[in-house]
Amino acid sequence: MTEDKNSIFEKSILASFCCWVLVSIYKLPFYVKHSFGGFGWDVEGKSFRELQKEIIELGLIKWIFKYLFAAFYSFFDIIVLIFIFIGFYLGLKFFYKNKFKFLLFVLPLLLGFLGFFFTLLLGTIGTSGIETAFAAGFTIAFIGLPYLFFTFIVSLMLFFKKERFLFRGVGVFFFIFLLGVIGFGVYIQMRSSREKEELEVLEKSLLQPLKEEAINSRNLDLCYKIKKELKLRDLVPTSLRYYIQPGATRYWSEYYQSCIEEIAVKLRDKSICEILGEEMRMADGTVIRDEKRLQNCYKRVFLNTTDLCKEFLEEREKEKCIKNIALTTLNGELCVRIYDVMCIAEIAKRTNNPDLCRKLIDFNDYLKCLETLKK
Repeated sequence: MTEDKNSIFEKSILASFCCWVLVSIYKLPFYVKHSFGGFGWDVEGKSFRELQKEIIELGLIKWIFKYLFAAFYSFFDIIVLIFIFIGFYLGLKFFYKNKFKFLLFVLPLLLGFLGFFFTLLLGTIGTSGIETAFAAGFTIAFIGLPYLFFTFIVSLMLFFKKERFLFRGVGVFFFIFLLGVIGFGVYIQMRSSREKEELEVLEKSLLQPLKEEAINSRNLDLCYKIKKELKLRDLVPTSLRYYIQPGATRYWSEYYQSCIEEIAVKLRDKSICEILGEEMRMADGTVIRDEKRLQNCYKRVFLNTTDLCKEFLEEREKEKCIKNIALTTLNGELCVRIYDVMCIAEIAKRTNNPDLCRKLIDFNDYLKCLETLKK
């Protein structure tokens, strides 16, 4: 019984391809799982909304390529598959020569094990202790054992000459899977386009009129109504997940926060700004505050209530005027009131007062101030 080299090469390629597909099916539950809290489905820990954002950013073709070849997320998979392919090729050569037929089982498994062992060594490079144990366990469970098991199954099919059924079955599954991925991607794009149109309608028909009415009537309740509408549509800059829906930050800032801020400025009431400092809980349990927006509100109320630079009507011009006064008189408190980082840093440097930098609420601004002192 003989087979030409091309036929052996093709069968080796197909056998390796089958191993890849079968291992990918095994990995599927790890990539696709139900999200915590019972909201939607996750793919590799990503919610439906996150996938939607990813498809929009990458484009459909790139996204399909990424998820179609999910098994190649690491270089380790490629190494193992190359070793397995060589094993199948050598094993089939012996098998069709009627010499040492058992090598059809031994060589793919042996070389697959060598490939797996090599990936195990690579996976533990630069690690120690618990990290090494974790890397080894992950590589064994997620790469090594699945490949060795499915390599044995494929070898079994080849040995009993049932590979035609295997190749066809895997080919049909792969084709259906490909159509499913493409269909899902197209659906996401269509859904995204529809949601974009709905948000544009929401903005023009509800958010803009509500904001205008709230500011004109100085009615904070209408601002809260905007907040409620945004939350209903998950258009908030923080969420129960790590994901932020596209456009959420803009809508939250432009309509809800801006509504609160404008009313605070019109009423000249600094205490209203405190609403912008409300705490919001992120998915990882951390609590955040929009300190910069809060500080901006304080600044605007100050600019509209101070007796300084009254000759300027526009806030920006008045702010420049107050900054010049602060730098001339070395009045650090004025810089703090307008929250000008460079102004604070300059006065802190001139007066040799690093404590002034501590009045900056943002940590990055604080570091920038300290760097200026060192120059």
